[in-house]
Amino acid sequence: MTKKIIFGVILLIVFIIAVYWYYSQSNMPKASPISETIRIGVQDNIASALIGVAGKQGFFTKSGLDVQIVQYQSGKLAAQALFDDKVDVALVSENIVMNNSLNRTNFSIFSEAAFTDRGSWIIARRDHGISQPLNLKGKTIGTQKDSAVHFFLSMFLLFNNINEDEVKLEFYQPEDLPKAFQVGKIDAFSMRDPYIAQAIKLVGADNVVEFKDTRIYKQYYNLIAKNIYILNNKKILEKVLKALIEAEDYIKKYPDTAKSQMSEFLGGNQINEINNTWSDYNFMVGLSQAQILILENEYRWKTKNNVVMPNYLDFFNYQILDKVKPEAITIIY
Repeated sequence: MTKKIIFGVILLIVFIIAVYWYYSQSNMPKASPISETIRIGVQDNIASALIGVAGKQGFFTKSGLDVQIVQYQSGKLAAQALFDDKVDVALVSENIVMNNSLNRTNFSIFSEAAFTDRGSWIIARRDHGISQPLNLKGKTIGTQKDSAVHFFLSMFLLFNNINEDEVKLEFYQPEDLPKAFQVGKIDAFSMRDPYIAQAIKLVGADNVVEFKDTRIYKQYYNLIAKNIYILNNKKILEKVLKALIEAEDYIKKYPDTAKSQMSEFLGGNQINEINNTWSDYNFMVGLSQAQILILENEYRWKTKNNVVMPNYLDFFNYQILDKVKPEAITIIY
């Protein structure tokens, strides 16, 4: 009997210890999963919607990422930040890709994030005698040199039978164009929002004529990274694209909320511009065959056919998107 009592006591003690251990473990704070950090440089405009919404909605955090988003006044500056190792990924137009392909091969596009055929256009002053494209002859036109808006301007003049030597081109940083337009240093300029919207506010909508042409070209906004970064961080980039795909779906389901979030992302002062241009953009990940032809056309424009063209298929990395959404790849490679 004594042995049975002793054995029972031992069992009770073991049981109490086990219960105590179980509850002490279950009540311990769980260690948070380690977030992987990535820096993404973007333009301060609507083309960055997938990144902005993914950040605002917490899709990056959900994917286990600590994403530091850095805004720049142009894709050119975002690309320079990438090559200066200030960011790991940059969102840039295909024109920026083309310009950098002239002197470097150490980077690749691993996905598109948006495209539009209305991303660049020209505004001109009515009080300077401009009401139709042919009135641009003899006028001073501003733009940002070696950029998508510069390419658009050249193609617009060509489509309207205006030789470039029939106008005076002056080059500015994007943020300086509205003021130059207001004070009369230029009669017109080729750009995008928010700078066109700023210029219209300065001179008045009644005094401005806008020239848009969807025939000229479709502009793509690409996520680029250095090849060595892609090689060493494939899983991180896959997580980035998964978050952007969530943002893509969210934008389709809740466009009004997404617009408000983008306004907040851009500093809260672009809601009118966002509302006016939102439907001009397609926000989606992908790698499109059509972009190859555009890159080749821009290269011919830039080099005046005097330099051997690179194979632009070599500037695309398909592995990341193929793991996440292979059906979004239409490039034949």
